Amino acid sequence: MKTIKILAAGIVMTGSSLSLQAQHFTLGPEVGYERAAIHIGDTQNKGLSTHTGNGIKIGASAAYDFDNGLFLRSGLYYSHRGGAHLYGLNDTQRFPQVKDIFLKTTDFLTLPLTVGYELPFSTKWGVGVEAGGYIASGLGMGNSFFDLTNNEGSAGSVFKDSQFTVATPDGSDRTRVTIKGSDRIDAGCVFGAHIRFDRIKLRATYQLGLCKTIYDLAMPRTFTLSLAYDFQL
Repeated sequence: MKTIKILAAGIVMTGSSLSLQAQHFTLGPEVGYERAAIHIGDTQNKGLSTHTGNGIKIGASAAYDFDNGLFLRSGLYYSHRGGAHLYGLNDTQRFPQVKDIFLKTTDFLTLPLTVGYELPFSTKWGVGVEAGGYIASGLGMGNSFFDLTNNEGSAGSVFKDSQFTVATPDGSDRTRVTIKGSDRIDAGCVFGAHIRFDRIKLRATYQLGLCKTIYDLAMPRTFTLSLAYDFQL
């Protein structure tokens, strides 16, 4: 929560420092490929191995373009991610008898706000860079799979508590296990660059998650390559 408050304050201060006398306003759709990774932010499990997954990102981008090349950009995006893994859990208190976690699917709604600069080469061509912050919320329950001891496994949810039974180490009985669901809120920094041809932009962005959103031990980190079309209003 402290991280989110700091980011929100920085975004407000940045936005208020810019003049609202924009040269023009643009709005348009954006769609792209997302490479979803997770970074271990928990000291007890910092030896964990991770694996990245693939996803898609669709939404709308809105921007104020200023006379001097500066721009202020935001938008609203839906992301569908899948395939990220956590290998080698050793936190027996929070994850009893769980060896690995497979994040089969997660869905997020993301709101970024960045400040950038575009260098025009001509009236049609230009390149730009941007940086800022974002806040995101997990949607639905998400799907995960827990690889358990004694060669067992169980399906579960990412954003909801998961319950299942597993054999005791000696195999004489079964015990009920509850895994606390992930926090839905994610926030962090976002960096990007784009190439513009007329109203079409090829944009690359990297979201650096700063919250231990995934099971309170891993931070989402995503790279997106997308195409956007800007309508000038």
